[in-house]
Amino acid sequence: MSARPIKILLLEDNPADAELILRHIRDAGFDVECQRIDSEAAYKERLKLNFDLILSDFQMPQFDALRALALLQQADLDIPFILISGTIGEDTAVQAMKLGAADYLLKDRLARLGTAVGHALEQSALRQNRRQNELALQESERRHRLMFENNPAPMWVYEPETLRFLAINQAAVNHYGYSRDEFLAMTIRDIRPAEELPALESRLSGALDVPSHRTWRHRKKDGTFIQVAITSHQIPFAGRLGQLVMATDITARTEAEERLRASELRLRTVTDNARVGLVMVNEERRYTFANATYGEFLGLGPREIVGEAVAEVLPALYESQIRPRLDQAFSGERVEYELQRPAGEKVRHFTVRYEPAQHDGSGRTALVIVVITDITARKLAEESLRASEERFRGALDSLIEGCQILDHELRFRYINEAAARHGHHQREELLGRRLIECYPGFEQTTAYAQLQRCLRERTSARVEDELVLADGTKTYFELSIHPVPEGLFVLSLDTTERRLAGEKIREQLGELLRWQEVMLGREDRVQALKAEVNALLAEQGKPARYAAPAIP
Repeated sequence: MSARPIKILLLEDNPADAELILRHIRDAGFDVECQRIDSEAAYKERLKLNFDLILSDFQMPQFDALRALALLQQADLDIPFILISGTIGEDTAVQAMKLGAADYLLKDRLARLGTAVGHALEQSALRQNRRQNELALQESERRHRLMFENNPAPMWVYEPETLRFLAINQAAVNHYGYSRDEFLAMTIRDIRPAEELPALESRLSGALDVPSHRTWRHRKKDGTFIQVAITSHQIPFAGRLGQLVMATDITARTEAEERLRASELRLRTVTDNARVGLVMVNEERRYTFANATYGEFLGLGPREIVGEAVAEVLPALYESQIRPRLDQAFSGERVEYELQRPAGEKVRHFTVRYEPAQHDGSGRTALVIVVITDITARKLAEESLRASEERFRGALDSLIEGCQILDHELRFRYINEAAARHGHHQREELLGRRLIECYPGFEQTTAYAQLQRCLRERTSARVEDELVLADGTKTYFELSIHPVPEGLFVLSLDTTERRLAGEKIREQLGELLRWQEVMLGREDRVQALKAEVNALLAEQGKPARYAAPAIP
């Protein structure tokens, strides 16, 4: 077993006695480091060096043990001090012990020196531990007192037997409105509403040494009531047991929770009656909310969905369709797509929209709202509408009349083959283009002005007009214009052949009229000549050769 190290300050003027003393200590199992002195000045200087033990002869030429003890007390050092002397009276020994000596021995009886040293060191260690514990306790009490006094939450200590307040912190004074003296003259019953006193008595009749957490109502000095969360436990206080209480005012939180519950109930009522599926998914890809409609889509109840992982609820779709889009949404991107799900022998169609909805302080998306809309009926209606439109377009395409739909900028949204042919174009050349781009000079026509008026006033009209096409051909047309939601529906009729045929007829009729005039002029001349012949014959006394013209 290794020797125990020890630093000794030895007050001894006799080297031989010093060596004898040290030998006894070493024989007792100590590894001694020693400094020997025999003067007061040296002693004062060495006291600063933190020795474990002081051994002192009673009387030295320049110094004595009683003086050394007095100096040790003045320095306020707790170093074990053992008095060793050749001769010492009992009164002197008692005086030395009163001054703080740990023990005294005679030089001719050093057999128990090792034991005395060990005992003195143990007692010193005990005293040091006790001092440290006392200091720690004082520091703990100081910290707890500081925490009690400066705690922002109301705190107090009451006596379990009488229920009287024993200590109050400033936060309680500020929050409840009672002064410290008023509190100390009250019991905890005085801040409770009358209807809660039975429950308080029941609580106090139970074990108070077990920490308690409960919500109570308290009355402030101004008469208002507050909801408080009470935490209490038993502590020693001023030599007796006390109950330490911390009160947290949760009135605002309780009211907010009530409002939140009411709001959630309204939200649940609205969402459960909505015909769209609504769910919320957190970063762990778990459902935090699901309305009844979403459950209907999956054939599950909301309680079977909330809290579950999306991958477990929709395993067949998760990896291929849902997970990539959730990753996009959690990166802050809005995602929308269409989804088909079998429903017996039919197929249901849905639109699915992912909305990044909640962000933490770093701007990272922490929650995604998923909105699912059943568009099966709309899809069926669209298919029916497309089929109807195809039949309608087929009918329009087979007409000899021109049919076209112009939008609000007079762009061709639809045109049948007859209308395109009338204008000497292919349908593909016209669709999506403005009327005046396809037919330069049309903006100068009466028909164009009429189209604009019908578009502006949402009225119908009929108009006839003419236009010289880009290839120089002059064309005549008739338009029947009707407003529709898309813009204008226009029926057109190419009247060029009819107009040209009419002009040809008019030319031929004019020519006939001219010939008639010519012929009528000749007949008058013939009658005049006949009259002249008859007149000459009459002068010769001969009968007339030509009969007179009949009077009409």
